[in-house]
Amino acid sequence: DAIGPVSKPRITTMSDPPMSESSIISYLITGSSANDTSGGAKLSVGRQINSKLSVSLGADVKTGESEFITRYRLNRKIHVETTTGGASNAADVFYTIEVGDKGEKDAPEEGE
Repeated sequence: DAIGPVSKPRITTMSDPPMSESSIISYLITGSSANDTSGGAKLSVGRQINSKLSVSLGADVKTGESEFITRYRLNRKIHVETTTGGASNAADVFYTIEVGDKGEKDAPEEGE
């Protein structure tokens, strides 16, 4: 059930048979209960701050553990990502390799 203005909705969950709120949300997101998720399904929300910086907050549906992630693009090929969570912290540098030439158009088929 969702009530209230779009900018601040108030959502309540219920099920028949009764389940915990985390199980209901897990069913909505993954199609199985929180107890059945083996890979640790995550729910996250984020925001692009500017063309180089984005932040997100994620939560594991099963355990409820949360993490805060920042991603900063240094240039077209390199970005740095930091993750802060209850159990650990990490920083990673990613280098992107693009395969194929995006500017190349498909060759015309015979008869065109």
